[in-house]
Amino acid sequence: MIKILRDKSIGAVLLLFITAAAVHYHLWINPIAFATTDVGFLQQLINNYQHRLIPQVWVVFYFILIISQALQLNAILANGKMFTKNAFTTAFAYLLLTAIVKEFSTISAALFVNTLLLIILKQIISLYNNQQPKAILFNIGLLLAICLVLYPPSIVLILLMIFGYVIMRSFKLTEFFILIIGLASVFYIV
Repeated sequence: MIKILRDKSIGAVLLLFITAAAVHYHLWINPIAFATTDVGFLQQLINNYQHRLIPQVWVVFYFILIISQALQLNAILANGKMFTKNAFTTAFAYLLLTAIVKEFSTISAALFVNTLLLIILKQIISLYNNQQPKAILFNIGLLLAICLVLYPPSIVLILLMIFGYVIMRSFKLTEFFILIIGLASVFYIV
């Protein structure tokens, strides 16, 4: 099975879908769990629509989220040249991790914010050797501010933003201000 995942083919992606359905088979039998906390705007929105949609819609939405996150993480690591050969083993490991950790099997705002976190990670990695980083820095700040509005416990990600900037670029005050302006822009609009 791992040999199939090492190929960059449609068969490997199909195997990821089959694996996701197999390791999360319990979601088709039992109703999917929702987070019990009411933290943030996004979680309140999920709680409002929890009973309005049939459970199978939430299960399909959950599968779309975890498979897209797995493929996105795999693409981030492949573009960052983290491995000698591109394969879907990272996506496979992510899908298995979602089956092992109970909190991953619930619909919560953190699951949605995880998608934005992967986009932020991709942007931070793209800062390295970039000659015009200002647009990327603004986008990082903007995405992080959106995460904060949707899910306030993601305030810890500000440290990720600062550490990512300091590690990937030499510190320049103008670039750091652009990062802060991106972070403050959503709060200005809201």
